[in-house]
Amino acid sequence: MEILHSSRWTITARSRHPDSYERRFGTAFAHSVRRAFGVPCSSGSAALTIALQAVGIGPGDEVIVPGLTWVACASAVAHLGAVPVLADICPTSLCMAPEAVEAAITPATRAVLAVHMYASRVDVGRLQNICDERGLLLIEDASQAHGGSLSEGVIGSFGVISIFSFQQTKLLAAGEGGIAVTDDPGLFDKLQKFRADGRIYSDAPLDGGFYDLSDIGGVMGRNLCMSEFHAAILLEGVQRLDSENRHRATMAGELSSRLDAIGGMAIVRDDLAEPDGGTFYKIPLSMDDEALLRLGPVLVSRALSAELNLPIAPLDLPLDRNPLYQPLTSPLIARTPGLADHVDPQRFQLPNAVAAWGRCIALPHECLLGGLPEVDAIAAGIEKLRAQASRLAVLDRESK
Repeated sequence: MEILHSSRWTITARSRHPDSYERRFGTAFAHSVRRAFGVPCSSGSAALTIALQAVGIGPGDEVIVPGLTWVACASAVAHLGAVPVLADICPTSLCMAPEAVEAAITPATRAVLAVHMYASRVDVGRLQNICDERGLLLIEDASQAHGGSLSEGVIGSFGVISIFSFQQTKLLAAGEGGIAVTDDPGLFDKLQKFRADGRIYSDAPLDGGFYDLSDIGGVMGRNLCMSEFHAAILLEGVQRLDSENRHRATMAGELSSRLDAIGGMAIVRDDLAEPDGGTFYKIPLSMDDEALLRLGPVLVSRALSAELNLPIAPLDLPLDRNPLYQPLTSPLIARTPGLADHVDPQRFQLPNAVAAWGRCIALPHECLLGGLPEVDAIAAGIEKLRAQASRLAVLDRESK
């Protein structure tokens, strides 16, 4: 309400009041992940875009990204005319495999995008060592791991820049929004300019027409700013993130125990040190029941969604076959001679990602925000599905 009745709904507007919600949230969130600086923006994709621009990624540069991830991780690279090199995953965690990253490095490689996926954390320590040895930049995408940690530190504190998304399905959400965080003052300056048409935060004395941005220039940015409304929602949300993560972890433990008793499905998590540092953005369930595997992840997801009234779905399609990932349509790539063959997703081999997609489904994290009755309902639905798998297969054949 304070924002609604103020003269500022966005940082790009003039106001009589300094210290915008956007700037306050950027500082608070950066400090919560042990970073010095934070630049909020309009989405996680925008955060990744300005991060890539700030470190100088451009046409012809190669950036290694996981072959199993949300499409924006690769498309943000392609939109800059750079080459997303798809690396396969660890089958036990669903995150990018360090050995696959090593195998994908070429003389054109500039950066590695380390993405934490579902309920697992990527092995950032090993990836950082690889990048240090090969002179590469590490960018951390923690959009699915708000509030998590590793033995090496807090998630969001690794690499030259880390980015987060606050889209509505995320653990910390505001509908849309993102942030790029860093410890480097020079990168902080560039991140600000790329997200606000060359402008940076102003520290000018307050006057009647106070403006929170200074026209500095030096780069050609865009307007990718976060609104004051989104920033206020997030500033409140970050205060309860830890308690919600603890509750989700407790309920995930209860669900895991029930699945062990039922059999046929298990939660997929990484096996890194300090398991309590993981989070549960989505809860991936791996199927080892032959009847369920024959039904496949699409039909199993549909059946459980109907039974539990939850938006249950297969994993993201691997990027070598994902219809949302169309890098050859990027103008910078299409108009650069010889680049299309390097970017073509069909040239990458992702057997682990393809196999994982065929055996896994994912529950939304909201289902862990209830209590034991909700966990019992999920377990009962899965038990019913196992018992009725053969009948469901017959019904599916008859409907075709």
